[in-house]
Amino acid sequence: MFTIFAYILINKNTEMTEQKTSMTQNAINYSLVTGVIIIIFSLLLFILDVDMYANRSLGYVNYIILIVGIFLGSKAYRNNTLGGYATYGEVYGAGFLIVVFTAIVVTIYTYLYFTVINTDAISDILRVTEQAMYDKGLDGEQLDTALAVSKKFVNPIVLCLSTLFGFIIWGAIITVVISFFVKKEQN
Repeated sequence: MFTIFAYILINKNTEMTEQKTSMTQNAINYSLVTGVIIIIFSLLLFILDVDMYANRSLGYVNYIILIVGIFLGSKAYRNNTLGGYATYGEVYGAGFLIVVFTAIVVTIYTYLYFTVINTDAISDILRVTEQAMYDKGLDGEQLDTALAVSKKFVNPIVLCLSTLFGFIIWGAIITVVISFFVKKEQN
């Protein structure tokens, strides 16, 4: 729903200005919208007190939003800047830039989320991790050792780095597929 609204806003704005936007400007526009939609989704979960750490499937919604952002941004670049035709490489470049800028936006938000917005989130992650280990049959010394290792890696900086690289790696893979559908070469 937010993505459709953002798509209409961006396309309306593109039609109003007759100048062609560069690949970078297109990527910035679409990544900001995509990142803001991901942030709004995350904040809604926080406000509604949804335990997103226990329900990992909610994390996939971020990637669905990213897929839509890459698709719409790549298509807009092809149609508005390249005159309706683009090679696979041109589309991939536009999509990958959207991924990188979106990853930066979401990583900045992730840091703010863990350090300002929801300072209890780290404890929640560790609680869910402990329960998952317990459910797998770990107990006593095994559980204590596993939790000690987890505590070293569950901090805002590591979570931000995993967000950044996770978005870039998965986004690059997603962009490979999307580029096949968006490319449109002249005959």
